[in-house]
Amino acid sequence: MIAGLVFGIALFIQTGIFGTIVNSDKLSDGTCDSEDLRVEIGIECEVENIKINIVSNSSHNDLMECRFVQDNLHCHHTDISTSHNYSNEILIIATAFNHTIHAGYPLWVNTTCRNNSTVKENILLKPCRSGFQTSAYVNNSNITISCEHKSFRMSAMGIRIVDKEDLAHCWWSKENQTTRCYIQEGLFEVLDNGVKYTTPYTQGMNITCLFDEQSVEILPQQQTTHSTKMPITTATRLTTTTTTEASDASPSGQSGESGQTKPACTVAVISILCILCFIYRDIFI
Repeated sequence: MIAGLVFGIALFIQTGIFGTIVNSDKLSDGTCDSEDLRVEIGIECEVENIKINIVSNSSHNDLMECRFVQDNLHCHHTDISTSHNYSNEILIIATAFNHTIHAGYPLWVNTTCRNNSTVKENILLKPCRSGFQTSAYVNNSNITISCEHKSFRMSAMGIRIVDKEDLAHCWWSKENQTTRCYIQEGLFEVLDNGVKYTTPYTQGMNITCLFDEQSVEILPQQQTTHSTKMPITTATRLTTTTTTEASDASPSGQSGESGQTKPACTVAVISILCILCFIYRDIFI
């Protein structure tokens, strides 16, 4: 029985009922809109046919179907190039990545071997990580997070900023040509390709930006000194203004000094009058 099991496993491996997506790691990094989407499928059995399709909104959009006829691979497809490397038995399909119909949806590879074995494998087609523009700055008790992707307006699902749950979710409304947002709490600012969101900061926040099944982690940083310098700059301007006012007041200060001579003149006049009074009295009395 054990020998039969081992023989069955060996036969399973030999016939190779596999339709493995060989470059799945590379595909997980995503593809930018209009760039070349390249899927490499390892063929390790006598293939009857291979069917590749994308599941989008519960509907099956067949990309291509291939059959081996007299050991030659024949594929029926539209706008898709194929090649079959017989030395390593890898089928390569390539097409221009269309974010609207590809991003965030699973691509299925259904392989049927001539021994009637079937293998189904799928991989999510993701937008490119290089399309993200993100930041997170902590300022006192608040954190300001921005998340953008250059294909934002092509997406039906939109961008989400997540900690333990959704903090903000924004999407482009093609009907109204505006960005719509839903937030838990805090403030948000609509950006060209995403959202800027401000909320109270909690130590240990694990912030992620999600876009059509692609994600990047955003590490919070302390706010730069630009914002903290604003009050200092204002204070400096106030001091400058005060100093200017003091210098402008100096002429009035000088007039004040000249004003101080007026009481002295008055005293002198009174003294002269008093002397004259005494002289007058001595002469006529």
